[in-house]
Amino acid sequence: MSLDIALTPHQQAALDWLVERLTAGATLIGLQGLAGCGKSVLIAHLKAALEAQGVPVAIGAPTHRAAMILRRKGIPNADTVHSLALMPYFKTDYARAMAWLEEDVPCRYAEDDTPHEDVEGLPWLVHERVKPDLARARDLRRQRRYSAKRRLESVGISGRDYFDCFGPKAGEGVLIIDEGSMVGAAMLALCQQAYPQVCLVGDPGQLPPVRDEAVLATIESFHLTEIHRQAADSPIIQLAYKARKGEQFWRYSLLRLSDPPCGDVADCAAAPAQAFLESPLLVWRNATRIACTYGIRDALGYPLDRLVVGEPLVCRSTSKEDRAANFFNNALYRVVEIDEHDPRHVTVEDALGRQSTITVHMEEVDGEDIDPRAIPFRYAYCLTVHTAQGGEWPTVYIAMPDLKAYATMALKTDRAAELAQWTYTALTRAKSTLYFLTQYQFLPPVAEKGTPMADIRPPSTPMMTQTPEPDDIPDPVVPAAALLPPTPAFGSYEALLQGFCGALQARMYAWMQEHHRGSTDTMERVWHTIAERVDKLGQQNEHAVYQLATALAAIQEKGLTISASPYTATVQAVSPDGFAVTLTVQKPDAGALVEELGRLIPWLTQQQFTAPSAIVAM
Repeated sequence: MSLDIALTPHQQAALDWLVERLTAGATLIGLQGLAGCGKSVLIAHLKAALEAQGVPVAIGAPTHRAAMILRRKGIPNADTVHSLALMPYFKTDYARAMAWLEEDVPCRYAEDDTPHEDVEGLPWLVHERVKPDLARARDLRRQRRYSAKRRLESVGISGRDYFDCFGPKAGEGVLIIDEGSMVGAAMLALCQQAYPQVCLVGDPGQLPPVRDEAVLATIESFHLTEIHRQAADSPIIQLAYKARKGEQFWRYSLLRLSDPPCGDVADCAAAPAQAFLESPLLVWRNATRIACTYGIRDALGYPLDRLVVGEPLVCRSTSKEDRAANFFNNALYRVVEIDEHDPRHVTVEDALGRQSTITVHMEEVDGEDIDPRAIPFRYAYCLTVHTAQGGEWPTVYIAMPDLKAYATMALKTDRAAELAQWTYTALTRAKSTLYFLTQYQFLPPVAEKGTPMADIRPPSTPMMTQTPEPDDIPDPVVPAAALLPPTPAFGSYEALLQGFCGALQARMYAWMQEHHRGSTDTMERVWHTIAERVDKLGQQNEHAVYQLATALAAIQEKGLTISASPYTATVQAVSPDGFAVTLTVQKPDAGALVEELGRLIPWLTQQQFTAPSAIVAM
C-alpha cells in the first residue's frame, strides 16, 4: 500500500496515538473502525512510523485469506498469525533425517523422545524406509533440486506423522493483527507469548470468534469514526451501515435501495453456476450450503463423486498435524491437479500461492469414515458467513431465503444484535458488486456464441463486474467440458432461445418496475401479511407438530416405513411362529395407500403378527 495516500486529520490523530502508546511500552492496544474508515491505510503507516524509530514490526491476520488481502494492499510480508507466532516442533528422528539432507526443523529433545542411533551411516528413520535397497539413500542426497521435505516424502516419510507440538516463536517488537474481531482469548494468549507487544486492528461490527471469547471490545483502543467519502458513496457500505443499525432492508425490493437502481446492489432470481468458481454464495444454514453446492456442481456438469480441476475447496481440519503442514480450518484452496489413478490424491494451492499434494476427504461425498492420512475438506462454492469472515471478493452473492429465515428466528428470540453482526459481516465481504439470490436457480454454461438466460433484473445491471479483481484464492481453471452446452443436441437453437427469453424477461421486468411500482408495493405488503398470518398459525399449532412427530416415531417403532414417489409402505412384522416378515404395499397415490394400510394393519393384528420391537422385549 502506497504511503503517498494522505491521511485525514482524524486518521493522523489515530496514528499519533498508536505510535505514542507503543513506543511507551503498551503491551496490548487496539484500533477499531467500521468498514470504510481506512484501517488498512493506517496499518501501512503505523508499520513505517514504528520502523523509523527502530521498532521491529510483523503484520499478520487470523486467516490465509486476510493475510493475502493485506499483501494485495501493499504489505508484502503479511502472513497468518499461526505462521508468525507459532513454531511447529517435530520428533527428533524426523529432525535428524532432515538434518542429514542439510535442512533444519525445530525439535524438542524431550525424555520421551530419545532418537534412535544411526544405522550404517544413515539416520534410523531413513534406514528403516529404504532397506534393503540402501542405494536409494544416496539418491535422496543427490536430488538437491527438491526440498528435503519432498525427498523424504518420496520414500514415505511425512512430517505430519512426526509432528510433536506447537510452541511460541521468539518474536521481536510489535505484532499488528488485522481482522482483530476474529481474535479470541486463546489466540491472543499465544501471540502475547511470542511478541512483547500486540496491536489488534478490527471492525467492531463483525461477528465475534467462534467458540472463544472476543477480546477486541475489551482492550484500550482508538476508535475511527469518520468514513472516507469514496466508501460513504458505496451502496454496499450504505446498506451495511443500515444493517448494523438494525434496519430490516430485506423486507423491500433491493432494486429500490438507490434511485435510480444501482447495479452494485441488486437481487436476482438466478445466477450462472460458473460465477461461483470465483464468487461465493453466503448462507446461514448448512442444509442450504449442501443443497446449493449440489445444484451448482450439477449445473456445471461435474460428476457427483469426483473432483474437477479448478474447483474451490475449504479446509475443515482442526488437527495440529494439519496446521503444521499449513492446512488451517476454514482456509480456501483451489484444485490444480488430480492423480489419474487416485481421484482423492490431489494438488491444491492456497491463498498465498503455495501448492501441496495431499489426500483429501470430501465431506459432502465421502461421509464420516475419514482416512487417517486424508485432510477433510468441503466444496467452497457456498460458505457460511462465519467461514467467509476475514475474506473479501469483488462479487458476492447472499442467499436471500436464508437471510430471511435467520431474521425470523433472531427477531423472535431477542437476538437482533447477533442478526445485525451477521448481516453486516456478510454485506462487507463484497468489494464491488453484491447480489441477493432470491431463488436457488443455477444456470449451466452455454456455447461460446450463445447468451446465458438472463435473470429477472433490468438489462442494464451486469451479472458480473466487467473487470473483476482477482479472488482471494487462485483463479479457476475451468475444464473445457464445462464450457459446452449441457445438451449439445439443441446446439445453437438452445442458446438462441435462452437469449430471446432472457431479453424478454428483462424488458418485461423493466416495464413493470417503471409502470407498476405501486402494484409491486401492494403485492409485497400482501405477501408480508400472509407470512405473518402463517407464522401466527404455526405458533398456535406448534403442539400439533410435536404430536405428529411423536405419532410418526411410534409408527416407525411398530415397523412401518412410508415413502413417496411412488407411494410405498413397508411393514416389518414377526409371524406367530417367530419368523421375520416384510410386506411391501405400493399405490399410485397417498389416498389409496392409506386405504390399503387401513385393511392390512387390522388383518396383521387379527392373525397375531407382532411388531419387530416385540423380539427385543422377549
